[in-house]
Amino acid sequence: MARLHALTMEGPWAWSIFHLGRNVENRSWEPPESFIGQWIAIHAGPLEGWSETVWRSVAHHAPHIRAAPEHARDTLMRNMMASVPRRVRARYVSRIVGVVRITGIRRPLAVTRFMKGWWDTARFGLELQDAVEFLQGIPADGTHAPLLWPVRGQLLDAVRDEYRRALSPPP
Repeated sequence: MARLHALTMEGPWAWSIFHLGRNVENRSWEPPESFIGQWIAIHAGPLEGWSETVWRSVAHHAPHIRAAPEHARDTLMRNMMASVPRRVRARYVSRIVGVVRITGIRRPLAVTRFMKGWWDTARFGLELQDAVEFLQGIPADGTHAPLLWPVRGQLLDAVRDEYRRALSPPP
């Protein structure tokens, strides 16, 4: 990771990359082609974001919940919310929580807006693979802008250290 950028998003959306198999991040702006194949840091933004409204939105896009019978979806969503303890949710506020590799960019389709899995077909989709969640999040202010921002200096060193720790076998 010689050069690294980060992407800020609400905590539950960041969590879904590491725990729900989320493989697309939707954005209104066109990402540079040069980011394909690059690793990016996932930054959970400064807002708590763990409201039921946000959870419903995240859960609505999770394939296993979408595929469930309609009468079971609310129960699955509540169980998913309950399975994330407060200490984990706290780790997903104003912290870099992991890294993921961008493997492609999906372009908006000229069709009526709809969701296809995690992809909002009316937006640009960053295809994500090889997600590595950090054991402890790294405190970072990040940015309120929806763009990728550079990770530098001591923060970059901390990301490298956490990445190595996350990949090392447990003692």
